[in-house]
Amino acid sequence: DFTTGSTSLMELNSQVKEKKCTVKIKKGDIFGLKCPKGFAIFPQACFSNVLLEYYKSDYEDSEHINYYIHKDKKYNLKPKDVIELMDENFRELQNIQQYTGISNITDVLHFKNFNLGNLPLNFKNHYSTAYAKVPDTFNSIINFSCNCYNPEKHVYGTMQVESDNRNFDNIKKNENVIKNFLLPNIEKYALLLDDEERQKKKKQQEEQEEQILKDQDDRLSRHDDYNK
Repeated sequence: DFTTGSTSLMELNSQVKEKKCTVKIKKGDIFGLKCPKGFAIFPQACFSNVLLEYYKSDYEDSEHINYYIHKDKKYNLKPKDVIELMDENFRELQNIQQYTGISNITDVLHFKNFNLGNLPLNFKNHYSTAYAKVPDTFNSIINFSCNCYNPEKHVYGTMQVESDNRNFDNIKKNENVIKNFLLPNIEKYALLLDDEERQKKKKQQEEQEEQILKDQDDRLSRHDDYNK
């Protein structure tokens, strides 16, 4: 809850731009994010969309994806990182939201997500909230975040969500980093487009050929019926 107490964002300014909180999750948990008036949820539709930092499919899986870095892609950037890359004339909320890549890992893992706020015309006058329920099948190691972001003051609250009972600083120091591997994400990157386009065109061609054969069969059938 970034609206009250020690995590309130209302006193943030150009000297103190960010407050953070960490939430530990395990199977069956319900967790949420609440932003004060003037702050939009970032990324939009959190927790269906999140900024993914770490993912391993299973506690006992030592061969799967450990950590994500891609040399050519600005992926899962937090607001403060996006702002540094954007020209001052292009720091509107819409520009910030569109710039960064986001992950749909929570949908892949079957989190149940409830997005109750963050309409573009409402966040200035109303609280923005989002909630999610961790599935009972959850057994992954994960670290992701969502933010409350004020596009006028460029200040933000960062909610870090982590699997329970895991030391992520220790994980990042001691596990091998797998580079150039795209974890589940919403946007399509150029790295994947060539092969993806080939597959798409191949499928379209096959569908067209099937439709041609179907049309021919239909015409023959109608012709036979007419002759009867």
